[in-house]
Amino acid sequence: AGPGLLPSPGLLSKRLAQHRETAAAAAAAAAGAGGQGAGKGVGMLSAFGSFTHVSDPDHIKERMAQQAHRLASTDSGMDSGDHDAVAAAVSTAAAAGTAGEGTAPTGTQPQPVSARTSLDLALTTLAQGSVGSHGSVGSVHSAAEGAGSYMALAASSGLLGRQLGAGDSSFVSIDAAHMAALREVLEGGLHPGLVLSPCSGPGGTDLALEHALREFVRIQTVSSNARLRDECLKGAKFLARQLESLGADVKVVRPFEDKNPVVIGRLGHDPAKPTICFYGHYDVQPALEQEWATNPFELNAVNEHLYGRGTSDNKGPILAFIFAVRELLDEYGCTGCPSAKASGLPVNIAFVFEGEEENGSIGFREAVTQNLHWFDGTQLIVISNTNWVGESWPCITYGMRGMISLSVEVSGPARDVHSGNDGGVFVEPMMDLLHVMASLVDAGSTRIKIPGFYDDVAPGLIDLAWSSLAQHGGREFSAEGYRLALGVPALAPHTADTRALLEARWASPSLSVVDVRPSAGGGSANSTANERNMCYRFGPTRFSVIPKTAVGKVSVRFVPRQDPAQIVGRLRAHIHAEFARLRTPNSVHVHVDALGNWWEADVGSKWMQMAEAAVRREWGCDPLYVREGGTMPVASVLERLLGAPALMIPMGQSSDAPHLANERIRRTNLVKGKGVVRALLEEVAGFWAPGAPSEDLASAARAAAEARSRACCSGGVATGTLSASTTDVPGVACGAVRAEE
Repeated sequence: AGPGLLPSPGLLSKRLAQHRETAAAAAAAAAGAGGQGAGKGVGMLSAFGSFTHVSDPDHIKERMAQQAHRLASTDSGMDSGDHDAVAAAVSTAAAAGTAGEGTAPTGTQPQPVSARTSLDLALTTLAQGSVGSHGSVGSVHSAAEGAGSYMALAASSGLLGRQLGAGDSSFVSIDAAHMAALREVLEGGLHPGLVLSPCSGPGGTDLALEHALREFVRIQTVSSNARLRDECLKGAKFLARQLESLGADVKVVRPFEDKNPVVIGRLGHDPAKPTICFYGHYDVQPALEQEWATNPFELNAVNEHLYGRGTSDNKGPILAFIFAVRELLDEYGCTGCPSAKASGLPVNIAFVFEGEEENGSIGFREAVTQNLHWFDGTQLIVISNTNWVGESWPCITYGMRGMISLSVEVSGPARDVHSGNDGGVFVEPMMDLLHVMASLVDAGSTRIKIPGFYDDVAPGLIDLAWSSLAQHGGREFSAEGYRLALGVPALAPHTADTRALLEARWASPSLSVVDVRPSAGGGSANSTANERNMCYRFGPTRFSVIPKTAVGKVSVRFVPRQDPAQIVGRLRAHIHAEFARLRTPNSVHVHVDALGNWWEADVGSKWMQMAEAAVRREWGCDPLYVREGGTMPVASVLERLLGAPALMIPMGQSSDAPHLANERIRRTNLVKGKGVVRALLEEVAGFWAPGAPSEDLASAARAAAEARSRACCSGGVATGTLSASTTDVPGVACGAVRAEE
């Protein structure tokens, strides 16, 4: 089996032993089904029924009838007797009211078959019936596709790939137990419309990628919840196994015992080749929102989108990168595709995945600093932790704002006070805090009142993004659509036109009050962040208590050329001045809880040109250049530590809802994101190859990919059914996707 698709040969063997009894039942059912063709009819319908995942019998009957019509009207390698058997099976199964519990066709003694056994029977009869009767790889593929692509899945795993690729039909001897073991190992809601080549070339890892994401999402790696620390460790080990399956050296580092580990990997140490480092984070936000329509820690496929916590931020992109490297390994060191060149990877790859990104990245800098030799020779850092500006057009992010997180703490009495017994006889800390917070921003506006807050902003930050969007007629972003997505009654007056709105969102400093609460701790200039974050758990009478300390949380975003130290100084001065005007006996303290710098890419660099070429190769169009209003301190940290520039290549759409309920990623974006990463690695390798112009090498790589696809996917076996339109038809975006069933 291809690396990473099956967990281990031992697991397959274990499942094989467990299904020996099932195999006997399947053989008995096949014998009683009235012949090979009739058994195949039941098997096809049973496998198809197992994919519907619905409980409505009428709906199942309708879908089974449609499937039978499709099998009868296409070149599925079935003869007329087989078509009759399918029709008979439809009638019998419809009378039974379910596709999951099959029975024998008309004219034979009905024999109830369990859902598992019927699926095993389906796989066995497809393997024996289609190949044994017709000897055609194309017939096997058509029949397997009709039955829900289980056979194509088996082929893509490599268990049958070599025989199929060589045109050898000797695999008909594989019994029901082998097929049942394979099914159980690979089970997990795989998309029935996505049919893969038996080779493990481009596209051959798509189902395995989705299967891995399903397993990854199940691991509840919520870094802010100490009770899920074991889950986070499990997530780190999951990634370590993924990297080990590539043949990489792996090290799991934990600088602080109470923080989640950092996973570091290295694949290749050739100093003559470029080294690319990929960063990602495996921790996720909590999923406590009531609006979740599905289990957030189970991958659910709905209308071409994969829903689950971490699918977009950042588990999906991490796995897309790993599987892009896997495809390169299959090409340059593959044993499953005879046409592949065993010449070694054209680049060195370094990996670094942290587990505290959503919780302050504590320990990340230390982990990298202590293991800098793992990143020797790094020329480029690749990050995919942002989103497109819209839904249809791929993007490259070239700038992000910085962030300062502060606490404003007002303290008064030595202990909490009852509002009924003692209210109205002293100045309350919460009242003072509200006055100070209100002084930060103009009423009814977003204009910050702190003197000097807008100083030193670099000019023209929005120009490239605006011209990029304007070239496409502004179809990817509208102010009204943005307002509706936010759910706000109106946008600020100074964002009346779209350019001003994008500039305020991406390229201007901002200040937001994100929390105001009574505090159960702190109350001094030296209070810790944990003390300030302690808040009361309100009981039935807790609302009648005046807190001794009140804390307000402020989030400041700043932009290139602004100095965060100067901003903090100006903010402190303003708060103390406003507090003095209150003439209150209480005290105020300002604490900096976290600080992350802004990040800006060199848009004219060769790296940007390579990224643009990679996006163009995969999506068939030039990317949009966009900025992000959010902050990713790790980008500038890694740039300084590794001495290399970073690239931000988002994979998800603007509607992916990271950090929110119903987080998702479109399946096509995940697969094509993998393709972009692979294309980027090839572009970099082409640029670095001695004595060869990068464009010539990139063209050669594209030609080789096409030749490899033709060589590996001959014999009527399709490589996939998800494709992106790359035509220049007016009104059709390059990212428009059609899903063919």
